[in-house]
Amino acid sequence: MKLYIKYMVSMRCTSIAKKALADLGYPNAVSGKGQIQLAKDLKAADRKTLTSLLKKSGMVLLDKEKSQLFEAIDLTLDELLHKTVAPSPDIIPQLIEKQVNESYQKLTHLIAEVKGISMDHYVLISRIEVVKEKLIYEDLNLSALAVKLGFKNRSTLAYQFKKVTGLSPTFYKVLRKKRFKEAI
Repeated sequence: MKLYIKYMVSMRCTSIAKKALADLGYPNAVSGKGQIQLAKDLKAADRKTLTSLLKKSGMVLLDKEKSQLFEAIDLTLDELLHKTVAPSPDIIPQLIEKQVNESYQKLTHLIAEVKGISMDHYVLISRIEVVKEKLIYEDLNLSALAVKLGFKNRSTLAYQFKKVTGLSPTFYKVLRKKRFKEAI
């Protein structure tokens, strides 16, 4: 079972959520991308207690319908961005809307509720995550990545990458290579 927790953005938030779940008898929760994966469903009383504990820390547990819709958005976006050439970022929201069969307004509201950002910003962050992945595992140059992920050019990609991550793509690539060498 996956639970999406609104504004679970830091290790501190993840730790709070994992501890709360462990205290309720769900010790093996695995987290990632603002979600907690549980081996078994939460009991109604445990859900109520967890909701209360998270609320004290400024987080909100999403209901099943919103969790499923957000997961569908996330999966669709991931599929779109991993195509041979990703669609233009301008049409990605409409493609998601069509794929998950929900209104644009509902989708943007949900993304704002779950992530605290706009859909456009969520798409940008997701595109940058794919760039990071490609820099590490496929060793593509920035010009090729810019074309593949719908950036206007290499410079725009580098600018957006730095804006989102705080690092240049080149620095990120060198840093990751260094870490991989040290791990071996």
